[in-house]
Amino acid sequence: MLQHIKTILLFSLLSLVTSEVVQSSVHKEFVGEQIESMIKTGSHFLVENSDSLYLNGKLLERGKDYIFNSKLQQFELFIDSTDVDDTLVIKYFPMPSWVKTSYGEKLPEIKPGNKNVTHQIHSVDDLPKKQSRSSVDLSGSKSFRFSQGGVGVSQFNQTLDLSIKGNLTPELSIKGTISDRGYDPSYGTANSRLNELDKVHLLLSSSRFRAQVGDILIDNRGKFQPLSQKKISGIDISLRYDNVYIGATAARPKGTYLSTAFKGIDGQQGPYQISVNNKAEPIVPGSETVWLDGQQISRGANQDYTFDYPIGRITFNVNRPIDSRSRIEIDYEPQTTEYKKEFFKTENRYQFYDSAIVFNFGWIREGDDQNENLSELFSDADKDILETFGDGTAQPYRSSVQVDSLGAYVLATDSLPDSVYHYVGAGNGDYSIRFSFVGANQGEYVYIGGENYQYVGVEMGDYLPVVVLTAPERTDYLMSSIQFRGEQIGEFGFQLHQSRYDKNLYSTLDDENNNGTYYRFNYERKWDGEKNRFGVSHQQTDNNFKTRTRLNSSDHSYRFLLPHNRQFTTGEQLSEITLLCSPLKSIVIKPAVEFLSYKNQFESLRGNLAVTYIPIKKLTMNGEYNNLSTEYDSLSIRKGEAQKYQSRLSYQLTKGIQLSTEYEHNVRQNNYDMVNKGTKFNRYLYAVQTNNERVSFERFLEDSLTGNWSQYFQRSRFG
Repeated sequence: MLQHIKTILLFSLLSLVTSEVVQSSVHKEFVGEQIESMIKTGSHFLVENSDSLYLNGKLLERGKDYIFNSKLQQFELFIDSTDVDDTLVIKYFPMPSWVKTSYGEKLPEIKPGNKNVTHQIHSVDDLPKKQSRSSVDLSGSKSFRFSQGGVGVSQFNQTLDLSIKGNLTPELSIKGTISDRGYDPSYGTANSRLNELDKVHLLLSSSRFRAQVGDILIDNRGKFQPLSQKKISGIDISLRYDNVYIGATAARPKGTYLSTAFKGIDGQQGPYQISVNNKAEPIVPGSETVWLDGQQISRGANQDYTFDYPIGRITFNVNRPIDSRSRIEIDYEPQTTEYKKEFFKTENRYQFYDSAIVFNFGWIREGDDQNENLSELFSDADKDILETFGDGTAQPYRSSVQVDSLGAYVLATDSLPDSVYHYVGAGNGDYSIRFSFVGANQGEYVYIGGENYQYVGVEMGDYLPVVVLTAPERTDYLMSSIQFRGEQIGEFGFQLHQSRYDKNLYSTLDDENNNGTYYRFNYERKWDGEKNRFGVSHQQTDNNFKTRTRLNSSDHSYRFLLPHNRQFTTGEQLSEITLLCSPLKSIVIKPAVEFLSYKNQFESLRGNLAVTYIPIKKLTMNGEYNNLSTEYDSLSIRKGEAQKYQSRLSYQLTKGIQLSTEYEHNVRQNNYDMVNKGTKFNRYLYAVQTNNERVSFERFLEDSLTGNWSQYFQRSRFG
């Protein structure tokens, strides 16, 4: 396969070089008032699809943002308006060619463009000169509030809102905001009103340069991962020149990526605690992405859920009823308080021959700043413990017991060498002790209240009389990808990520056994526009690879019938073949096959067929069949299977009213625990939907497999 790819790349590069010798391209650049609605080329014919127009680095869409009028020999633009610092770049080949190599994939945007065009350019000589003036506008408000209460009680508050906008030079614009909403000490240092803390954002931009400073959002995904953004405080710089893009970031992130999945509880809309160890901890505002039963849902009082960020809890709205069958998945970033975080990123992109070939490579470092411990300073003895501990799976700690004649604990008689301590009240004991949470059923004490911790036995409690030493950690990522496009052969893509995870920056032990690799190959071929498409992909994730984004789709475990709460010791391999075809205008067929494997531990083969039929304009019929078979542990006979039939019928009664009905039959069973278990259900749905409202009735009947199938659950629900 690699040899074939090399041959294709060499042939393509040779073709590109040959075509360059035959005919060089035309490259024109227009700035500010030079940008007109019609731009002459002096040629009736261009190489088919060879034209690419960029406004402020953003690729314009052919047929939507502009057209080429061959009769009048000109480009005609359909943009709304232009600013004095806008830049338009035009590239094209002014003669026909048998090679189609123009795809115009956009580079990361440097500056958003807008705008209106009022003049006509007939030749470059007629263009007006650049403007040399610059202007910057400042606006905002500052407020103060002082209140006097009882004797000696007063309060002072202040707010600031400031904005800046303008041009430092004709080519360089500036825009920014500064906001200070004050601080409410009743929320505590970490749990203050997280959306109202100080905000600073400054943006400098031109057609080839962009710099952001302050509280900003950056892209947090790979080529094949879902779109997400990451909040950071720092600086982000990007440079673009023709087909080269370079970016760099240095910042303090708000948090680091985590993901959790859990089932709902019958009749409980929330709140659900999503933090690690079920502790109330703050979450970075807006960092969460929530899926319910495989469907992504939206935050908001009038949407699907609300989120209490200071304590990390989610509550679902009544339009999303929750029960024990609800599958909930949440990606989020906890607002960590042990260490200040650091984030460094470099990114490079190179495009050849108008994006026929695209190379990407970059580096990311994300983790703790070991010199910025926010909880407590480590002593030399603490650092020695961490240094000798290495990257062990257990948590390093030291004893917190101190001799104190005014302490609250005494040593139980005959408890040595286990040293059991009893609470006798502050000032009545011989020891002062600090207890730490070490995990459910991982400790020896339980919390009673106040300062009272009671001994219950080894691995019977949640606390130990120790100080947990949280080691600073860090992950480095190397990222690279190549993408090749051809009009006739389709699109190839290959992505390779490598992670190096250091769990303990104070120690050099075990630093080489936490490295992992992730790679993905994909191929896609389209024809007849978007009506027909064939795709194949394969991805492999090492068991040690530490991801910073979601790699698989939501509901991955449910989709492939994975054993509940099982951890596999081998890497994951996932392959997929998809096809979309439309043999007739009224029929669309979508077959797909997926194969998931954890070598010698688990395999899952999934086939799917979906058909859409539109016999008349107002009537749409959908049908889907899904079959799944699994094998758990190749040395045993533990297996699983699932089948699903689903159909949907919708009719557009009037322009604003749609009627629909849906039926689903789903059967899932396995003997992973050497006992046959499973569920099957029938679901009926009837709905009437207008432009603004939707009324539905759902009937749900479910049977369980416990030796024999028996009906035990049914519900009817209006929505």
